[in-house]
Amino acid sequence: PTLFPVQNPQLLRALYLWIARHTGQEISQGRLAEDLSAAGIPTNQPTVGKYLQYLADALLIREFRRYPLAKRASARVPSKITVSDLGVRNAIFRDTPALFESDPGRLGPLVETLVQGCIRDHNLRVYYYRDHEDPNNRRSRMAEVDFVAERVDGTVLPIEVKFRKQVEPDDLFGVELFQKRFNAPLSVVVTRDKYAWNESKQLLFIPIDAFLLAF
Repeated sequence: PTLFPVQNPQLLRALYLWIARHTGQEISQGRLAEDLSAAGIPTNQPTVGKYLQYLADALLIREFRRYPLAKRASARVPSKITVSDLGVRNAIFRDTPALFESDPGRLGPLVETLVQGCIRDHNLRVYYYRDHEDPNNRRSRMAEVDFVAERVDGTVLPIEVKFRKQVEPDDLFGVELFQKRFNAPLSVVVTRDKYAWNESKQLLFIPIDAFLLAF
């Protein structure tokens, strides 16, 4: 109670369950507050922000900001939130989908959650990327990268999760754009079973099991 002065345990529980159910989703604190209030648990953005920090400090969730960081942080800016441990999420919902048999669309956020648990280091900051192909044109195509690992010297490594039988060239649009825009030395694409190195594009395709063992 002294470390985490929670005044509304019901709200804290509901917030964690929401994150567990929607792990890997991009959402703002204000939208989270609205969703919880609509579900019958009245709250507001400052309280949600405070409780998110409690959950993060307790290592129950991870919150990823957009790369590059805005000059001034704002609770209105969405962030990507995942549970820290996918096993806890599966235990809560008693739901453990088979990696190689379930619908890839359903598995995507769960595999992302699994991957994020390996991207940790004392001198590493982890973000995600989402921006228009032309930042000055809001109608241009949206480019996304699941995770961006940045070292203290500013070197960045984009990591994209593509857990499907076939990775198409168009699936690499976001990671390739990021690599060029921010001069990343290489990119990593976590796949279902593809293992390859694209020398010309400096792209490493690595299966999920090998990635988890390597990192």
